[in-house]
Amino acid sequence: MAGRAGPGRLRIPGPDGGRVLAAGDIAAWLDGPGSAIGQHLTVLRKCGLVIGSREGVSRKYRADKVALGPLRAVVEDHWRSSLNRMKDLAEAEQQERDHS
Repeated sequence: MAGRAGPGRLRIPGPDGGRVLAAGDIAAWLDGPGSAIGQHLTVLRKCGLVIGSREGVSRKYRADKVALGPLRAVVEDHWRSSLNRMKDLAEAEQQERDHS
């Protein structure tokens, strides 16, 4: 899981608000410990970014499409910045190899 904190929260599936997933399924998808994922989901729920509901003994979550709408630009900027940094690092590494 990328960063285990803030960046990991950006990776939770279902940003379109349509998918409803159990906390355990989200933890498996992110390949992280269930307790840590549960804590992230609690933070996201308290912030109003995901909606949680109980179904039997499990808790199901889905993204709140309305609340996430304004964050789309933030997420896109995050991805753009990350991709630009990776591109710059790859180009610098290639230049270093070419001059060795």
